Amino acid sequence: MTDETGCAIIEVPKGYNKYFDIVAVYKGVRSTLTVDKRPPLIKLEDTLGQLGIAILSVVLAAVLGLVLGWLGRARFEKSKKS
Repeated sequence: MTDETGCAIIEVPKGYNKYFDIVAVYKGVRSTLTVDKRPPLIKLEDTLGQLGIAILSVVLAAVLGLVLGWLGRARFEKSKKS
């Protein structure tokens, strides 16, 4: 995306600091660079959609609940033996 001098200056308009495309055309060749500085969960929503994020949240909460329950039970059993 540079010219023959090897330089390109891109001025990003205000309000486009998290997600934007830089499109360049040079000698008939078009190049696009997407800049995406959004948080990972927001990026994931683009792929999974809102329903996918909701399902993922429920699954993660269930796994966390199982792990904490297992750890709590192990601790309870250990304290019972003491």
